[in-house]
Amino acid sequence: MSIYLNSASHGLPSKATVERMVSHLQLELASGTTHAAKSAQEEVENVRLLAATLIGAEPDDIGFTSTTTSAWLPLATLASTKGKRILVAPHEWGDNIRLLQSLAAQTDCTVEVLPELDLEAPNLDEWQACLDEDVAALYAPMVTSVHGLRYPIEAIGRLPRPTGCLFIVDAAQALGQIPVDVTQLGCDALVSTCRKWLRGPKATALFWTAPSLPSSFRINQLQPVDASITLQLGLGSALREALDTGIPQRQQDITRLTAHAHQQACHMQLENITVHPIPSGTLAIEFPVSYTQRVQKGLLEADMIAKLPDRQHCEPFSPGFNNDTQMLRVSPNVYNTAEEITLFMHCLKGLLSP
Repeated sequence: MSIYLNSASHGLPSKATVERMVSHLQLELASGTTHAAKSAQEEVENVRLLAATLIGAEPDDIGFTSTTTSAWLPLATLASTKGKRILVAPHEWGDNIRLLQSLAAQTDCTVEVLPELDLEAPNLDEWQACLDEDVAALYAPMVTSVHGLRYPIEAIGRLPRPTGCLFIVDAAQALGQIPVDVTQLGCDALVSTCRKWLRGPKATALFWTAPSLPSSFRINQLQPVDASITLQLGLGSALREALDTGIPQRQQDITRLTAHAHQQACHMQLENITVHPIPSGTLAIEFPVSYTQRVQKGLLEADMIAKLPDRQHCEPFSPGFNNDTQMLRVSPNVYNTAEEITLFMHCLKGLLSP
């Protein structure tokens, strides 16, 4: 019995989403790509409206691309960075940071990590003190990659910022599992892959830009001219399912599963593990690094899939990492059951027992 608990990397598309993509490919095979594209034109055009509805945006401010990064980097270049400072949250995604560091080397700006926040009771005074007139941009995730921590994006968006300072939000770990409403975030742009909690096809991502962005910027500048119609139709199916269920209901269902996983992990009563709190759909379990290969091999043999993230790669500036421990990230979705999680935790207990 295969048990998949890795939505924070790739959520499993629904049967309906897969079937919609397959049916379009079959139509292409039967009648050619041009005819198939014309047949799907209205449905493809509606995908933008579905995405806009999901995040509280206007359709004209929504764009699509293949990955978060392919939209994120061009948006990052909109800020006038020469000789200025770029501020990033401590848990910013590693690829974003590496791209910013490359940009900084070309534009004579500096990348600075903001002070760590107590995310259970965040005080943004120190962040506000960092937002001087020489700050070109501020970057933060809605939900972090490794622990699933939730950042107070709405409160950050209300901080006074210098003129021209852009606030760009990475919602890759939020979209599909918690409500996202761009009208409440106070950001200038938001980017997100759609393959994780939203359960869209791989190689689909969306981005939103505020109407206040420079008039020289156009949504179609970031969209590939040859975007896959098959993937767009699959994304449309995933968006409709999310809207039909409602994100609050989906959040409740995922939270219930993650809470069950947390309870099961705590009941292991093993002295060598740390079970972290569950602020989102992700449960992080920390164990001695010496058990890493044993856990990896054991889960593979049991056909159970979760993530052993490379924390230095994923969140290079994240505080509190211990080189003597390894993190296991468990991220269920609406297709999982409590019984699956119980079986997974029973297997994990055996692998972590001395």
